[in-house]
Amino acid sequence: FQLGGEVAKNTAQGQIALAGSAQIITAPAFSARVQTSQANLSLRDAQDSGQAGWQLTQSTPIDITWAQGKLLFRAGAVQLNAPKSLRVGAQRNLTLEWDESRITPGNGGVRQAQTAGRVRGIPVQWVEAISGTTLADMGLVGELLFDANWTAQIDAQNLRLNAAITRRSGDLRLLSESLRSDKRQESASAGIREASITLTGNNQNLRLDALWDSANAGSAKASLSSSLARQGDAWVWPTSAPLQGKVQAHMPGLGVWSALAPTGWRVNGSLVADASLTGTRNNPQILGKVQITELSIR
Repeated sequence: FQLGGEVAKNTAQGQIALAGSAQIITAPAFSARVQTSQANLSLRDAQDSGQAGWQLTQSTPIDITWAQGKLLFRAGAVQLNAPKSLRVGAQRNLTLEWDESRITPGNGGVRQAQTAGRVRGIPVQWVEAISGTTLADMGLVGELLFDANWTAQIDAQNLRLNAAITRRSGDLRLLSESLRSDKRQESASAGIREASITLTGNNQNLRLDALWDSANAGSAKASLSSSLARQGDAWVWPTSAPLQGKVQAHMPGLGVWSALAPTGWRVNGSLVADASLTGTRNNPQILGKVQITELSIR
């Protein structure tokens, strides 16, 4: 088969091109298998040029089987290409890989699922381009690479989830003058040892952890726990779900963060923060303290 079409929502439009083969069996039970030799999705937006030019293209054939009310995705990969308008550096594409995955749709959700996948080598420029904030705006420069991965197992009673984005390599330097200044730029290495965000789920228990650890730019860690509930065939996060979290930060040398102050300003001192988060999703409460010693701003 060969298929082409367009999808649209408001000012956004997408073009889809598919080619491949399909096998359909109607007896004794219905089943279908689709294997693509070409799969491409491109986006454009009449009003937002930043959303135009995204392309998603298969790196390997996409192989999907539907049988006995279940979907089977054989291992595969797709490539995401950034628009030319986005400044993402030399690496303009990312590859998303997934292992063999099984999904059983349910009433308003997923009754059962088993899936795993990864995206390797995400440059920090991609984070800049998508967020709209650059390192240069904050007086930072450097190269960082991140890896992302996930595994998930879901059934009627149980949920096992693990998703993470972690720093693979690279470091940042904090400039003492704005990158847009013509003055001599002195810099200090952050000395990043670890930077990560992890989401884990164990049945009703959901937990988010963030970690920053460096030699010269301090350390910080945060955690947030809450509860999920099963509603039909879907796991939901109720508005009444309890929250329990903690944030701890230790910045022994605030002088290295002078780059984040207005040009020409200098900040010295040390910071220790310790705060807790309680309450519920719709009524969170934060209690803690921030201690700054030997602070000087000039």
